[in-house]
Amino acid sequence: MERYYAEPLDIWSTGCVLFEMLYSQSAYAPYNEDKQRILFKGDSCYPLSPAPKEVAHSKSKDVSSKDMLKMILGTMGDQGSSSLSFITERSNKEYTRSMMSKVPKLKFKKELDANSSELIHVLESMLEFNPYFRPSANSLIKNSLFDSVRDLDWETLAEEKIHLDIDQEGQYDYTQQ
Repeated sequence: MERYYAEPLDIWSTGCVLFEMLYSQSAYAPYNEDKQRILFKGDSCYPLSPAPKEVAHSKSKDVSSKDMLKMILGTMGDQGSSSLSFITERSNKEYTRSMMSKVPKLKFKKELDANSSELIHVLESMLEFNPYFRPSANSLIKNSLFDSVRDLDWETLAEEKIHLDIDQEGQYDYTQQ
């Protein structure tokens, strides 16, 4: 919906992987349709994915029954109006609002067999719809949930911002969100 790539997208992606790991029966169990490992089974992402010609010329914005936004909101439920505050384009905000499910917001504790309320809290924070509401990777790793796997002697901060050759032409703006 917004065209800038930033850390909150990585947090969302990691949250999706974490959910799928917790939801699946076992990493080595045979595939079971009832315990699918894919959180959002989408095939397009309007308005960023180009619309087929027949849809582009129609009044309907319903690009696909498996539009990623439709899949996310159908699974996650109504996110509330404050979760849309990051969307800058009016038409994108209206499209998102029209996709909001009438289903209540997903209750992760009910969906998952996780007995750790701290784990559920971390997962919920990673899968906040509004990227501005998601925690940073730095704040996540400091969560006591990870204390048993952290080794502070191995953790270092970069002395300066890392610049990639691909960024030289200004194609990517990491400061925007």
